[in-house]
This record gives sequence, structure tokens and C-alpha cells, in this order.
Amino acid sequence: MTFPIWVYVSITGVLVYLLLFRFYGHAAIVSAFKVRLIALS
Repeated sequence: MTFPIWVYVSITGVLVYLLLFRFYGHAAIVSAFKVRLIALS
């Protein structure tokens, strides 16, 4: 059974989010989210 690419992207995103939250806190998540939005736009 193969999953679509967005499944892998979302799972990876959640893991990265949890790691950032655990090690750096809320500020790092907000900045990383802004960078992600800029990269996607």
C-alpha cells in the first residue's frame, strides 16, 4: 500500500514541529512557520 506524498510531508512536518517545540519553544515554531510560508509563496 503506497501513500500519497502529502502524507509523508505532513507526518514529517508534525515530527519537526514537536522537536522544535520540545527543544526551542514557541518562538522557534512561529519563526519556522513564517519561513515556511515565505518559501511556499
